[in-house]
Amino acid sequence: MIGTVTLNPSLDYAAETGQWKAGEVNRTFSERITPGGKGINVSVMLGRLGVPNVAFGFVGGFTGNEISRLLRREGVNTSFVRVGGLSRINVKLHADRETQFNGSGPEIGEKELAALIRRIRTLPEGNVLVLAGSAPRSQIGGIYGRILQAVADRKYLVVADAEGKSLREALAHSPFLVKPNRAEIESYFHMRAQTREELFTLAEALRGEGAANVVVSLGGEGAIMAAQTGERLFCPAPAGRAEDTVGAGDSLVAGFLAAYCAGVDWRGCLAAGVAAGSASSFRAGLATREEVERLLSEG
Repeated sequence: MIGTVTLNPSLDYAAETGQWKAGEVNRTFSERITPGGKGINVSVMLGRLGVPNVAFGFVGGFTGNEISRLLRREGVNTSFVRVGGLSRINVKLHADRETQFNGSGPEIGEKELAALIRRIRTLPEGNVLVLAGSAPRSQIGGIYGRILQAVADRKYLVVADAEGKSLREALAHSPFLVKPNRAEIESYFHMRAQTREELFTLAEALRGEGAANVVVSLGGEGAIMAAQTGERLFCPAPAGRAEDTVGAGDSLVAGFLAAYCAGVDWRGCLAAGVAAGSASSFRAGLATREEVERLLSEG
């Protein structure tokens, strides 16, 4: 069983327009409403790949109700804490260029955080726990670190897909895997990586800060991995046109973990992750199992 934690879930409204013009009425020709948030995307993709999982997080208001309903329809098990206020709505406009408006979401207090930690601790000891995405609005500092400290005795294999301060907090708890993208790892170290070798150096530096394994997603280039065995692996992305990159990195995490749970070696895990991420980027919405397996078999 894998648990995912999404601290600030969303209801994502994606619309396609021929061309978006500021200050004018813009007509859409297609719309799609889906549950969003990095951990939620991981849960949905894991479910499609046949991996049992449960999604933890905070939801509030009618938007929270719809997030829960859509996840149930997807077959995802949920264990959400109800909070005051509304779960956020993210608007994604696909036109000549992709534009996003992300909501801020409800504010979380000590009571809500304690309730979430109690729910997370119901995940059986030693299982995989994925923390992904941004922290919610809160007067509480260091939520990632607070959660990981509170569940340290459960000996979870922690996977963190976060950036900045949240990534630093996760590294302090020796995660099994962290998965920044190129921009995030460069921002973390305040430097640009000009070559793949320099990216590997940054990935190894994250290992030096506490991560057992580091995967860096590179968009259309694929991904690299600095593994706990000392291996440095690269997997190129399959050829194809990216249609919607939202959720591609989360799909990579899900594909990697699905392969890991099946006993696949590191190279195979990375290949499965890249196939899942690419399959999701080649379509609107997250990929199906068949689309992922087709890309994996072609690789």
